[in-house]
Amino acid sequence: MDAKPEYPGSVLCGPTSYMLAAHMIATSKGVWYPSSKAKVGAIYTKLSQAGKFDDDEGMYISDVQWFCNTYDYPVVKSSYLRTSNRDAMKEYIEFYIKSGYPVIATVNIFGLQGAYWGNDLDMTDQTGVKYYVSKNGPVGHFILLTGIKINADGSGRIWYKDPLSKNG
Repeated sequence: MDAKPEYPGSVLCGPTSYMLAAHMIATSKGVWYPSSKAKVGAIYTKLSQAGKFDDDEGMYISDVQWFCNTYDYPVVKSSYLRTSNRDAMKEYIEFYIKSGYPVIATVNIFGLQGAYWGNDLDMTDQTGVKYYVSKNGPVGHFILLTGIKINADGSGRIWYKDPLSKNG
């Protein structure tokens, strides 16, 4: 879903991640919540009008929570944790995913950009290959965590939806 031609925001991963999460949660409760380019546009417009979205910089996770509490509560409820404590964050993520709720996560992506964001969203096995998506230092990005499995040795796997990826 490429909403960039219609909406000037160059970083629509926040509104898109929220829309996907809200769709999953509402659907599990038997409530219709659209998952479409038009819905991303509606979310983007409301955030922009409220001064919660910058077309060049995007938005913060607190803006996602504001949108949820302002427009989609009580069908969709939000919880928020900001911490540098890895164990606390792991427990928080595991609790919500085990309870059947996706988790919107902010991540930083490091490296040099090959051309544009979309060039590095290849879903094929890239073991040992770095993703290069930003020109200078870290770029903030939103993803939607849908599963996590951590083994006793600390290794593990996560399942997520990347709103920049055309196929998931």
